[in-house]
Amino acid sequence: PEADLAAGGGEVDRSPEHTDWGCVTVLLADDRVGGLEIRGKDGAWSPVSPVPGGLLVNLGDLLPFWTEGRWVATPHRVVARPGETSLRRVSVPYFGLVNRATVLAPLLPSEDKGADIRTDVRPLTAGEFFDQHEKYAAGGVGRTRAGSGA
Repeated sequence: PEADLAAGGGEVDRSPEHTDWGCVTVLLADDRVGGLEIRGKDGAWSPVSPVPGGLLVNLGDLLPFWTEGRWVATPHRVVARPGETSLRRVSVPYFGLVNRATVLAPLLPSEDKGADIRTDVRPLTAGEFFDQHEKYAAGGVGRTRAGSGA
């Protein structure tokens, strides 16, 4: 599909803002063409410069569930800056997922929880977790579908 203009800066969206659904995403990125950006706590986007031969690890949506918010998923996007829109960007992702039948529950015992930790997380299967996220994504909020690339 045609890329859309990103907010501000005259950049073009190659992949709009999203988080990944799994545990972790390990990415071997093209070190010739950049464009990957992560959103910080302050809401600002920061470019991620690929390291030749290096791997990038993004946390996915399962980790905030398992850690009850202690670790958060990495919001990210890929943009093409002016002059780069005709360049192809190649990346090889590995999405760390769990079997849909796996029962997910918080990993920390209750006595290890601080005041900033969510306590409203109930156990559910990975299938239920992914189905909930798919319904959420259908509402227009960006998530990488389990098993798809970004």
